[in-house]
Amino acid sequence: MTFRIAGYSRVSTDEQASVVEGSLDNQRHRMKSFVDIKNLQDKNWGHVVDFYVDDGYSAGDTNRPQYQRLIKDIKSGKVNMVMVTELSRLSRDIPDFCVLKKLFDEHHVSFLSIKEQFDTSTPAGELMLYQLISLSASKRQKEWQ
Repeated sequence: MTFRIAGYSRVSTDEQASVVEGSLDNQRHRMKSFVDIKNLQDKNWGHVVDFYVDDGYSAGDTNRPQYQRLIKDIKSGKVNMVMVTELSRLSRDIPDFCVLKKLFDEHHVSFLSIKEQFDTSTPAGELMLYQLISLSASKRQKEWQ
């Protein structure tokens, strides 16, 4: 199977955007490089169909324009993998992430986070994914205090 990849990136503050590692350009570059390497290892592994970039939006909710466009493209079958540089770029809310994961499952969409190297096709990968989303939510709650 060749993956049709949605590359999702996000920053919520100007400070995040100015840090080289977390910048939107850096997130895009890391995703493109990852796909290039995977295609060297496994010919026709996949290609990025589109990048979905939410600049200035928190991952604390789903009220993000490009996130909503991503959801529509998942439902239409345009993409069959969602890639992020790290989980916290996509979600920091456990209930929101659970809804998104259910959507992935219903539409046979794989999820790949470069930093955490998730493999959602295994039970261990599923468990690790939910543990890390829980940690991201915890970090967000501490930031509010």
